[in-house]
Amino acid sequence: TREDRMRAQIIERIMCDFTVDYQKVAIEYGFSGKCLGGSLQRLQPMLNAGLASIDGTQLTVPTRHRLMLRMVASAFDDYLAGVENRHSKAV
Repeated sequence: TREDRMRAQIIERIMCDFTVDYQKVAIEYGFSGKCLGGSLQRLQPMLNAGLASIDGTQLTVPTRHRLMLRMVASAFDDYLAGVENRHSKAV
């Protein structure tokens, strides 16, 4: 779906560039950033732990936490949300 492609691009940018403006990507696909509310909720514990930061709508993973990229990016994967034991966890 269009939403799947949007989420895939957000995940790709996090994994490749270590930063993404998730609102900008959402708008490119015809969504508002509000559609990512669940993802941002799942991301909150990682933000609290300092594994990533958000400035406006720009999400960034600092150099010292790049080993946690997969975990940060997984917050945007709706297919992983609420599924236990689907595959090995990042950490």
